[in-house]
Amino acid sequence: MSRVSSTTTASIATGVVLIVLGIGFMAETFGLWTFGSALSMWWPLIVVWYGLVALMGDSTQRVAGAVVIVIGGIMLLATTGLTTVNAWSLIWPAILIIAGASIMLNRGTVPSTSSTDTINATTAFGEVRRRNSSKQFAGGTVNVAFGAAEVDLRDAVMAEGAVINLTVAFGGAEILVPKNCQVHTSGLPLFGGWDDKTANDTPKTQTLTLKGTVAFGGVEIKN
Repeated sequence: MSRVSSTTTASIATGVVLIVLGIGFMAETFGLWTFGSALSMWWPLIVVWYGLVALMGDSTQRVAGAVVIVIGGIMLLATTGLTTVNAWSLIWPAILIIAGASIMLNRGTVPSTSSTDTINATTAFGEVRRRNSSKQFAGGTVNVAFGAAEVDLRDAVMAEGAVINLTVAFGGAEILVPKNCQVHTSGLPLFGGWDDKTANDTPKTQTLTLKGTVAFGGVEIKN
């Protein structure tokens, strides 16, 4: 399976997770299910899921993805009572180490450049930067979990119907577009949102649509 199709599947699955969470809390409100108790035990599976998203994305994120899965597994052992070791004393230092290492390794790096018609930017507990110069840019996928992504499309030309599907959770994404590009946003902001800072003084001759979910994070659009 190609990267784009894999991360598109990941975006859909992440959306399903958010829907299930919403349905679970609603069911508990109506007394149909003690969802809070179940969530208090099984919530580390969400962390494991973010690790799997990283594994399906860019190869540079696979080590981080594997580490995130291990951390999620340790959390799960603690919440389900399957271990007597004080796992919590190890988790938070590990998260700090991973976050610090990711910042150091990505500091000053040059964005990877391509001229393909699609783009993929996926990161968990890290930073990813993509630059695209396609003259028929069709769109792609951006997945961010506890990290940041930068997608530079200033040298690209949007094809008709160009769409980028985004899933941003506990992080941020920056989308750079040409001044003559009109950006439309569509999706669910959950304790997050879209911030369009593109110039309004230039005639718009091309269009890009951003679709997806922003949870506890933000997407900034600018030139």
